Amino acid sequence: MNLETGARFAGYRVLRMIGQGGMGQVYLVEHPHLGRLEALKLIAVDHGDPQFEERFTREARTAAALKHPGIVTIYHYGIEERTPWFTMDFVDGADLASGQHLTSAEVGVVIARAAEALDYAHHHDVVHRDVKPANIMVTRAEDSTALDRVVLLDFGIARLMSGARLTATSAFIGTFRYAAPEVLEGVSATDRADQYSLASTAFELLTGGRHSPPSTRVRWSRRS
Repeated sequence: MNLETGARFAGYRVLRMIGQGGMGQVYLVEHPHLGRLEALKLIAVDHGDPQFEERFTREARTAAALKHPGIVTIYHYGIEERTPWFTMDFVDGADLASGQHLTSAEVGVVIARAAEALDYAHHHDVVHRDVKPANIMVTRAEDSTALDRVVLLDFGIARLMSGARLTATSAFIGTFRYAAPEVLEGVSATDRADQYSLASTAFELLTGGRHSPPSTRVRWSRRS
């Protein structure tokens, strides 16, 4: 589903598209009553499964209950025109997959803050399952180039997608580069899997290369 500028969706006024990927689109929208700018995410999935709505509601509630400065705030969610959606805090920054340059010191700060956010989530029995550069947003202070916010995105999306049929087959292409070996072998993700994925992200940011243990990756590629 593509929304035009000025269109209304679930009561929100669409201002512009700000992101698009395998799992759907993200739009900058205006709250119908508060006038607040929010980010609206539409999930590109065919939810023919009758239990999908229940899973979506459960995962959205879980994500919305997380209150931490390093985790994006979820405001509202629902299913409109057979499309699952949720609105979240509009973070005016760039994700770590956008190619922005970070010094080694900045990488250290980013990873430390992301680790704090994950630690908070893990203490609330929530596992992210899809930690990667594209799911870490960074903003910079308006009066300088110093790092300001480091925010984790998409809690619960990976778990939700594991039980649904994607309308875009490329949704998780590339994600396996950061996944823990046991996850690639079919074991359910735990907090340690998140830690592994964050370490893989740090490796890539610091070296410019991609961490890829050969034995597991070969088995994965043979399955594809």
